[in-house]
Amino acid sequence: MSDTFLPTKLPLRSVDFRTLCQTAKPAPYGKRTNTIVDTSVRDTLEVDASAVKYSDEFDEAIQKAAQQVAQQMQLDADRLQVELYKLLIYPKGGFFLPHRDSEKRRGMVATMIVVLPSSFVGGELIVRHEGRRKDFLFAKARTGMHAQFAGFFADCQHEVVKVTSGVRVCLACNLILKPQRKEPKNATNFSVNPRMLTQVGDWMRLRASDPLVFALEHQYTEAGLKPSLLKGADKELHRQIAGVAQALDCHLHFGQVSRHMSQYADDGSSGYSGRGYKGWAGNCDDLDIGEVYEDEIVIDGWKNATGKPIGFAELRCQTSQLISVSPVEDWVPTRQDYEGYTGNAGNTLDRWYHKSAIVVWPRRQHFEIVADMGLKFATSELLRMRKDLSQLDDDDLEQACDDCQELAESIIRHWPNRGNYRHYGGSIDDQPWLLKFAGELPMFDDPDLVAKFLETLAARDWTLNIDQFVLKSLKRMGEAEILPLLLQLVAFDPTPNQHGIRFLEGLAERDASWLLKVATARSQVAVTSVGVESLFAVAIKKLSDHALGCEENRQSHREWSCSAWQTLCKAIIAWNAVNANPQSQKMLETVFDLPRQHPIHAAGFDCHPTGATI
Repeated sequence: MSDTFLPTKLPLRSVDFRTLCQTAKPAPYGKRTNTIVDTSVRDTLEVDASAVKYSDEFDEAIQKAAQQVAQQMQLDADRLQVELYKLLIYPKGGFFLPHRDSEKRRGMVATMIVVLPSSFVGGELIVRHEGRRKDFLFAKARTGMHAQFAGFFADCQHEVVKVTSGVRVCLACNLILKPQRKEPKNATNFSVNPRMLTQVGDWMRLRASDPLVFALEHQYTEAGLKPSLLKGADKELHRQIAGVAQALDCHLHFGQVSRHMSQYADDGSSGYSGRGYKGWAGNCDDLDIGEVYEDEIVIDGWKNATGKPIGFAELRCQTSQLISVSPVEDWVPTRQDYEGYTGNAGNTLDRWYHKSAIVVWPRRQHFEIVADMGLKFATSELLRMRKDLSQLDDDDLEQACDDCQELAESIIRHWPNRGNYRHYGGSIDDQPWLLKFAGELPMFDDPDLVAKFLETLAARDWTLNIDQFVLKSLKRMGEAEILPLLLQLVAFDPTPNQHGIRFLEGLAERDASWLLKVATARSQVAVTSVGVESLFAVAIKKLSDHALGCEENRQSHREWSCSAWQTLCKAIIAWNAVNANPQSQKMLETVFDLPRQHPIHAAGFDCHPTGATI
């Protein structure tokens, strides 16, 4: 459209408006991913930047204006680039409802509006951010004296009030920060704020496993959330946090904070008055707000300290971890829905809040934080790290192995409590990453790590199938290291709760299952007859003691597991078939006789020895 350039003098006259309008077209606005022309939202005409040209003198004036904006907004003036976006025409009746600008170019941080001198009434620019409001009247421009400018960050909500007479013409410019020159590695040294250093240090000492989340004043897009594009006070905040993180040996990351609150609320309508429905158009500030039903805060959209995206999973946090210039209770919701009384439900107000943030945690706690992001993610990280070991040289290999060890221990500490295996609602394969972790753990060749894992499973998880884990551990580390750990696992006696109830008791079917595998794969794992038979002896005693305990306390309605009994029978039969001796024969007779010794608790089961087939 550059060939449609039309010469125009300032101040603008009526003839200039008519000429410009011949070139202009209705201006759209963005709604999510769509671009829409709707004059009920935006009644404006626009001329593309390619059709606009101004004198060198005027260009110099715009550049000086941009430098003033940069100074007031604490932007790096040396990196600032001014790019004309559109020429906008607001005729009589023209307006633009409250909205936020998208970051149209990479590195765009702000918008500068240059209002050209002409005669008009109305058309004020109103900018809002974090509860603050600034009105730009452009008094000298509206009287035709000279052009005036205003700048605001791209995430600020702003609107143009309706023009009641005349025509308002302005230039919309994008303010872009050019990429920052890369500094040599280890060349960045940040100044340290002593007071912040003390406060953050105290937090890290007392609550090291809870990251500190510093909410930024501005909301950044995925592309804009990086040190070189931070705006205003956020830039200085980052400098201070980076200095403290460096001094305290902490990781620094960027992320997006999302908070969802669901609360009781009442609009005073006393039922079906027509106001109580989802999508209520009233003012939420007029609601009587009470009890909080749900308050969830998660961090995602992660980036590292340089602003490079990283594949972390969501991390939950509490309000006590949030540090914000404006109190968390005063945050302005980005969305809210009210559902009034409907007879069956309602009287709830749902609010969503979003903030960009800098997140800090001690380097020594890094893998605890990774495990907090969920065992599915933590396991995938562990498998990736283990795979990368083969590509490292000797200088990096030792540290990488230590990192894998730390992450594995963190995963074990975060292992879910999946309750009684007989009452667990899901399938043993519904969380396959747990099986993947168990499959990888023997490759560490670390009996201490195996011991920690088995101790955790004994107390929390009788559901996980560990057949392959046991076989791999025995094969790689040997009977001398692993057999004592397996004996402890089978013999484990859970502590009852405050009501005297044991939710995990008897012989776990999981243990009977791997005992069958060991019995049928003895030659592969090199376990002695004494070792296998000692495992059988503990398992039989565990079944017998549990059945006796049930008989003495019939009111508990507890039953020993017929399934575990049957599997154990199969294991001993398989063992006896190739390792027949008086000891194994006696164990076989003992385990077959258990249902007859405790018939009440075996009732309804086909517990005849002939039913225990391989």
